[in-house]
Amino acid sequence: MERSRNFYKTIRLGYILISVLIGCIAYNSFYEWQEIEALELDNLSSTYKCNFLGADNKQ
Repeated sequence: MERSRNFYKTIRLGYILISVLIGCIAYNSFYEWQEIEALELDNLSSTYKCNFLGADNKQ
């Protein structure tokens, strides 16, 4: 009886560990995605400013 209790406790802890790891990975990738989007928006706005001012026009 005690052996099966420890077995199920170990299984539960394993599931909790896997859930925490998946949560950390999801949070990290969401944070990275937001950072990349911010950089892309900043890059697009700089490109727009350069084109608007005529800096990239080749004559």
